[in-house]
Amino acid sequence: MLYSNSKKEEILYEIESKLIPTESLDSISYKFKQEIQQRLIESNNSMLPSFLKQRSTNFIKNDNILAIDFGGTNLKFAIFKTYPAYSIQYMNSITVENKLVDLEFFNNIVETIILEINDYFTSQQIIISKDISISITFSFPLNNNNEITVMGKNFILTDEIKGKPINKILQLAFNKFAKIHMNGKIKFKVNENIINDSIAVHLTNKYMRRNEQNEKDKKQRKNISLILGTGLNTCFEIPFNKLPNFKKNFCSNNNIIDMNEDVIINSEMGFLGGNGIIKLCNEFDIVSNLKMPMPLENITSGNYLPQILKRILNYYNVYPELTINFDGEMFCQLVEGEDIKSMLNNVDIEFIREIALIILERASIYIVAAIQAVNSFVNNDEKREKTINIGYVGSFLAYGKTYQEMIDKHSKGNINLQFLPDSSLIGAAVIGEKF
Repeated sequence: MLYSNSKKEEILYEIESKLIPTESLDSISYKFKQEIQQRLIESNNSMLPSFLKQRSTNFIKNDNILAIDFGGTNLKFAIFKTYPAYSIQYMNSITVENKLVDLEFFNNIVETIILEINDYFTSQQIIISKDISISITFSFPLNNNNEITVMGKNFILTDEIKGKPINKILQLAFNKFAKIHMNGKIKFKVNENIINDSIAVHLTNKYMRRNEQNEKDKKQRKNISLILGTGLNTCFEIPFNKLPNFKKNFCSNNNIIDMNEDVIINSEMGFLGGNGIIKLCNEFDIVSNLKMPMPLENITSGNYLPQILKRILNYYNVYPELTINFDGEMFCQLVEGEDIKSMLNNVDIEFIREIALIILERASIYIVAAIQAVNSFVNNDEKREKTINIGYVGSFLAYGKTYQEMIDKHSKGNINLQFLPDSSLIGAAVIGEKF
């Protein structure tokens, strides 16, 4: 439906009044910080210490490291040369079409990787004289024994895999196919430190910024890493002694001796707002899980902002033929002012763009408040006198230049975003480093 200019102004004002918070950003940030502290002490599903073993018993830094990113249907792997600095020598990917996760599933993947890297070494006339260490990013939940607990993305976990550590499954597969296809000339050692993509981003962030900070600054200001794509998360580090006892048990096998040693926290920041102190969502928003609501993720991430737009358009009957795919790509194209007339026919695109910008404005306000809350919690930076450097991944934010500009505006230039490409591979590769 096409509206008059006065009616459009009325609708935009109504949407803005429902979405844009009247509470100050500082007040929202303070309440988020309170919730972060509460979740650290009480929550079983957020503010979780990683299972990362700070002193891995079997990791040996060799000239070459094979990093593997089990992210789902698109599996990536890369050979890193470690001297004089980490660099990707070879990278490839595999489309994983088989959804039945059994031993044969991993055998097929490992054999494909072995064949590919063997061809690479042969074509480049590279002679490997040492074992190759294998580091892995695994995007599905693992318990403290590296056993898969559940798999999403339409993968089916079989009983054959349950209760078996994934590092041992992969070690047997690499032993088998290295012997078959490489005549046993190269041995592979699978690192027991298997990390998820959030931890990989954080390790990449630390590695990339290792030379930017002096030793004093490293101790005073800790890195904060952000994931803002289809979902939302942050990672950072706090001293082990700040953990409540039940979370210290998560790290019981991590050989942590110094109580002041830092442990990486997987915050699951999307849960913020779930305690009801701040009302983030309204009738336009999608509450993804009533039992474990993730309000902040529901109003800031690429999976949900397009759906909020769709619901608003439907509510005001702006675009009755909602047949296109409302996804992150479409949303970014819209707010960036790209020509999308082929997707939205016979409608007032500028009016729809203004609605999308209000949705994005709200998202940027709450993202800034959350980042400032994390920074205050981690670095005790109440006055925000220093720039908050954020290493991030996520195509929704990476391609959303307007989103980045709004974050810059609402933080008054206090948040510096740095995109970290290939972080799932780099994070795995540098896992044995101290930086």
